[in-house]
Amino acid sequence: MPRSVYGSGDVRREALESCRMARELAEHLARHGDADERRCLARNPGLDPRLVVLLAADPDAGLPSVRACRYGS
Repeated sequence: MPRSVYGSGDVRREALESCRMARELAEHLARHGDADERRCLARNPGLDPRLVVLLAADPDAGLPSVRACRYGS
């Protein structure tokens, strides 16, 4: 999903969990999205593993557990 589509406001946050994200959008949301956006993004099975690691270090308590569920660590 390109950033322009997500920015249109017509996309539900649940789409972050399942849609293939443009690298630029995924990185932007991983670094600057709100906590709910980051949690949804972390659940996306197609997310670049480097962004999963970034999200796992997020101070939001839910994100490290998402990484543990996905990668067993």
